[in-house]
Amino acid sequence: MMEAIFVRIMIFLKSIYVRSNTDHLHPSISWRVA
Repeated sequence: MMEAIFVRIMIFLKSIYVRSNTDHLHPSISWRVA
C-alpha cells in the first residue's frame, strides 16, 4: 500500500512539472505524458 501511495505522489508531482513546462499545449497531452 505504501508503494501505491508513493507512486501516486510521484505521478502527481510529475504531472505538475510537465504541465508547467507545456502550458502552450493541450492539457490532455500533459496528462498523457505524466
